[in-house]
Amino acid sequence: MFDGGKSMSSAKETLPQRHGALQTSSTESESTEHVVRPVPLPTHCHCDRKECNGEVIEIVTSSASEIFLRCDPASFSGNHLTAYEQAQAFYGCLPRILENAGSGMANVVLERVFVRNMDTDLDSFLKAREQAYREVGLTGDQLPVTSYVEQPPCTPGQVFELQVYAVVPRTK
Repeated sequence: MFDGGKSMSSAKETLPQRHGALQTSSTESESTEHVVRPVPLPTHCHCDRKECNGEVIEIVTSSASEIFLRCDPASFSGNHLTAYEQAQAFYGCLPRILENAGSGMANVVLERVFVRNMDTDLDSFLKAREQAYREVGLTGDQLPVTSYVEQPPCTPGQVFELQVYAVVPRTK
C-alpha cells in the first residue's frame, strides 16, 4: 500500500523521466532504469493488430525483460472452432509472438486461462497445451505454473482467454 499522503498519480509525476524510460532509485547512489513498451504482434502469424484482440507488453529492466501477453484466440481463429482448435490456434502463435519479443516458450513462467466451461472445455485445452510445449521439448515440471479460472470470456463463441507472463534474464 502506498502511503505518504500522495496519490499514485502525483507520486509518479515526481519520478524523473529520461529518454522515454522511467528511472527509479532505491538509494541515492543506486538507480535502475525501467522501459515499458508495447511489442508489435508478429505479422507472419495469424495474430496481427487487424484481427487479434490481444496485446503484448514488454517491461525492460536492468536484470530482465518481462513479457506480458493477453490473447483471445477466437478473435483470430474464428468463434466457429472447437475448444481444441481455439487452443491449438493460440499455441500455434505463442512461440512466434514470444520470439518477436526476444523470448521463447522456455521463458514462460505463468499462464492464466479463463475457461468458458471447465467440464466441457478444459480437457481440450490441456491436450493442445501439452502438445505445444512437448513440441519445443518442455514437459512435466518444466511447464509454467498455470491457473484455470472458470469465467466465460466476453466474445461470443470464445472458449478461452489467456494471459502469459515470460521472463528473460539479462546477462551482463
